[in-house]
Amino acid sequence: MKKQEPVPAEQFLSLVSHQARFELRRYPDVVSIVRALAYALDLDFDLTRARVLEHDLTSSLTHALDLSHALNHARALTRSLIIHLTHAYTYDRNIPRGRDGDFVHKISRILSRDLFVTRALNRVRELNRVLICDIDRPLSNDIDRALTLTQELISFFVEEAQKVIGAALGRDLPPLPADSVRAFLEDFTTSDLRGVVLSGIDLIGVRWSAWGTRWPEAVDIETLKARSAEVPMESGIYVIRSGSAPERESVNLM
Repeated sequence: MKKQEPVPAEQFLSLVSHQARFELRRYPDVVSIVRALAYALDLDFDLTRARVLEHDLTSSLTHALDLSHALNHARALTRSLIIHLTHAYTYDRNIPRGRDGDFVHKISRILSRDLFVTRALNRVRELNRVLICDIDRPLSNDIDRALTLTQELISFFVEEAQKVIGAALGRDLPPLPADSVRAFLEDFTTSDLRGVVLSGIDLIGVRWSAWGTRWPEAVDIETLKARSAEVPMESGIYVIRSGSAPERESVNLM
């Protein structure tokens, strides 16, 4: 079978509604993997810049620690799901007996994700060791090792993200470059969101712009801006740092 070429971000994003993209943020496994991918991409950019410009690796280490936290959160999620499913199947009398196939399939899928996260964490621990060793001395070949590990992680996260997003959407995704996977969940800088229902959706990490994003009437733009960081400065592009969509006073999003 001929290998599919990566789909341009704009083309891929146009295939799925804005509402569906926001609804994906209700799936913790989707959010955790895409967030890990975002940290890895930021780390890759930072390491490349450090190598070229001979910057120190302090910010790179921060990105790597953020990545560790994201993966630890993902692992805690998978293990909580395993406990929940096992308890439900064992004690819930409303679950028909003889559904072993369903149970085994669900547990196998979660165990597979847990194994994926554990392997990724092992790579990140190695990455942290490389960065810590390099941080107090002149840049060396260690930075090349750090870049290699980071790029392996990016490929790893892209493959897993496509699986969890595809499962949530109920469709197979075409092969996508890492930036497109990240943009799918985070980039709404040119989106008309006036018809989107945002109630109860965590918006952390969403990128929006003062000049291109059109929010629902109920959203308090100034409060949203206060909850966001402008990246880069004076670009008019913001990354939401906390919370869900703030409402204007006297306007109910529901």
